[in-house]
Amino acid sequence: MAKRAYGSGSKREVRPGVWQLRAGGRSTTFRGTGKEAEAELARLVVIADSPRRLAAVPTLTELLAQWQSVANLEQSTRENYRYVLAHLPTELGRKRVDKLVLRDFDKLYADLVRKGVGVPTIRRLHRIMSTALTQAMRWDMIDHNPVSAAQPPRLAAKTPRVLTASELAAVQAEASKSLDGEVFFRLAIATGGRRGELCAIRWSDVDLDEATLSISKSLRADRSVKGTKTERARVVPLDAGTVDVLRRWRKAQLERAMTVGSGVVPDGYVLSHAPDCSQPWKPLAATRRWARMAERAGAANVSLHGLRHTHVSMLIRAGVDVATVSQRAGHSRVGTTLNMYTHVLDDGRHAADVIGALLDQAQRDAR
Repeated sequence: MAKRAYGSGSKREVRPGVWQLRAGGRSTTFRGTGKEAEAELARLVVIADSPRRLAAVPTLTELLAQWQSVANLEQSTRENYRYVLAHLPTELGRKRVDKLVLRDFDKLYADLVRKGVGVPTIRRLHRIMSTALTQAMRWDMIDHNPVSAAQPPRLAAKTPRVLTASELAAVQAEASKSLDGEVFFRLAIATGGRRGELCAIRWSDVDLDEATLSISKSLRADRSVKGTKTERARVVPLDAGTVDVLRRWRKAQLERAMTVGSGVVPDGYVLSHAPDCSQPWKPLAATRRWARMAERAGAANVSLHGLRHTHVSMLIRAGVDVATVSQRAGHSRVGTTLNMYTHVLDDGRHAADVIGALLDQAQRDAR
């Protein structure tokens, strides 16, 4: 049956007793008789045409403020949003959200590219807009998300920078000059932990006898504790060398506490400058410590997060199965590991060598 118009709405029977009603740009499914469908449509038209709804529609800037007021965002995320949203033109921010169209955002991204704004910033702005306008749909302010089909500039694929074999040896030598530097580097490279996760490790998370480390928390910039990035805890087996470094570090911490007469708190932090181990390193302090260490070792172009990439890359190249590597790294899905480290998994040469060896063996067996 064809659509029939009813004022600013329409209805269509898609199958017996099931109707598609449309009012104010919104479509809904209704089950009932034709008369019941007409009554429901009339109600939807009144709601759609209500002046109160129009008066309640905010501008884009107002929506962004309303959304952030109810969003569960980290302080660091809010600060990042503040920087990114500074690139939003005032004129566009003053536009009512129900008047926004796709070309507003395509034009915005093109203008920002011409102004030299970085692609990562533009893409973050796109994600913020998309999330906020999706919330506006949930709040019944708009009928569709005008930014959903917008096309921000593509981010060029970038291979994570990792330590080379010579750089790894140089950093190890530099780290071993101090025990706290050695334990810091060893934890980072041997576990692949994220910066906040490393800083949050307490001695209760470490089982030296079983050679395991439990990672379930992460440290914010202000030293407050939150969950891991994926909100999942994981247990990472430790190698004998890392266990040895941790044993020596624990002994050194106890001796330091005895020297100053402070004692050690029952559940102290592994990475701590405090004599009683009550205060962890700040994540920024860990970054700065690594930067100094890397510069002296000639590896200044590898970030602290690059140690995590190095850890994963080394394991994959050594033939450790991807599922194990993914669990160890704390990725939410094995697919994440596959996508991030495709360049490491196989460049085709290993596959060629494997098939060649199999063919050679088959030829020898046939003789």
